[in-house]
Amino acid sequence: STDDCAWEALNYAAADVTKKMDIHVAGNSVSSSLLPMLDSHVDAQPDSAIIGTETVQAIRLDDVLPSRLKGEKQWFLKADTQGYEMQVLQGAEGCLDSIALLELELSLVPLYADQLLLSDMIKQVERQGFTPIWIEQGFFGVDSHRLLQVDVVFVRSEYLKDENVT
Repeated sequence: STDDCAWEALNYAAADVTKKMDIHVAGNSVSSSLLPMLDSHVDAQPDSAIIGTETVQAIRLDDVLPSRLKGEKQWFLKADTQGYEMQVLQGAEGCLDSIALLELELSLVPLYADQLLLSDMIKQVERQGFTPIWIEQGFFGVDSHRLLQVDVVFVRSEYLKDENVT
């Protein structure tokens, strides 16, 4: 909101590179992606079909976050980028130390070309020093009622207490 001084909106696409890219604009307001959408997504939610493309400026979070993070280590990063989450994290490798909590929307089935699915993304994010602590249901197929995406919250592993979980 423009009335909330704690927020700053930047008109960029977060990515692993800094360059102009085409974003695939979906018919609904939540499914646009830098990755091409697969038929499985459209089958699950017909109003998500791609209706066009727009050229956007993509940037690495490493290029814009450090000056905003001010060296603090307790930040929350949410990436809901329709299959492009791994590339967003690759573009933020230099500032991930400042991220305490991370939320990613991850797919259980392929919905976008070349996206990493839930199990592979969890392994990648764990290698970057985070542990999953919460999973919330997300996108369901309209006809199949199958769960297709979930939101996963991760915490920097060093912040976890040593718990004996059996």
